[in-house]
Amino acid sequence: MAFHVGTDDLPYADNFGGIEGVRLKLLLADVEGGVFVVRILFTPAVELATHHHTGAVHAFTLSGEWSYLEYPESPPSVAGSYLYEPPGSTHTLKVADTTTRTRTRSS
Repeated sequence: MAFHVGTDDLPYADNFGGIEGVRLKLLLADVEGGVFVVRILFTPAVELATHHHTGAVHAFTLSGEWSYLEYPESPPSVAGSYLYEPPGSTHTLKVADTTTRTRTRSS
């Protein structure tokens, strides 16, 4: 069955995870399948705590720039970038200090 949602009609959760500068919008939650699709807005210079993903992550960057501190040799994610992370990934996400606003969509 198809699923459609007008994302502009859904609210953002401000300061998601208790972190100022992180706004998260839940687009889809399939708890049984372990699939979550979110849209995240980050303010410049936001750094998330090191965290672990039990499932795969697919991220598409809509604007801005961010990277993982553990992988300085990898290019940063910028507008148009797609990133795949296998299950079990652990990393620290850092938004560039100079970006105006970073938007990502991930599942």
